[in-house]
Amino acid sequence: MRNLIGKIRIIITSGICLIMTLPTKTSALDVAAQCFLNSLVRETKDWRLTEYQPTELIIPLGEQQALHFRVAYFSPTQHHRFEFPARLVTASGSHSVDFATLSRLIVDKLQHQLLLPATSCETFHQRVMESHAHTQQAIDARHDWAALREKALNFGEAEQALLVGHAFHPAPKSHEPFNPAGGRTLPAGLRAPLPAAVVCGEQNADRR
Repeated sequence: MRNLIGKIRIIITSGICLIMTLPTKTSALDVAAQCFLNSLVRETKDWRLTEYQPTELIIPLGEQQALHFRVAYFSPTQHHRFEFPARLVTASGSHSVDFATLSRLIVDKLQHQLLLPATSCETFHQRVMESHAHTQQAIDARHDWAALREKALNFGEAEQALLVGHAFHPAPKSHEPFNPAGGRTLPAGLRAPLPAAVVCGEQNADRR
């Protein structure tokens, strides 16, 4: 017997009750935010890891403030896992900040460091927030994570499962043409019902 209560699936079999938490966004496991932070760590060098435990990633914002992220796992293949929310540490103390705030602080820092136009930075931050929302939308729409490793996947299934394994893109172009309704029913990452076709060409075909 299976019951679904909120984001928790309860499976009762042979008198044993198994509880499986479905993937979702929590304060500690914001997977969409981790995609952004992993890309930032790969593409910049202005950060450091603490030598004390628990390990923290520190991104300085200036002489008087920095962002601190708890490191759950630091990967040799650069697929790190961080815990959220982040903390903004200043000379007067520290407090938690959400993704919108921390991404804004990072963009503002880059704007001042690189003397970037304010309009371009505002557009970029908007795109980052859209991408965060799109990634989370895909995560919320998929409740078959546990089954993905039970059997070999065909090409289409494997493509649809690639939600967060790649680098973060500020609002992927695949979402741009869609209104909210289309964004829920058309992108492949949401297991959309729209059929997709893969076209193959002959290796030695005439290229003229």
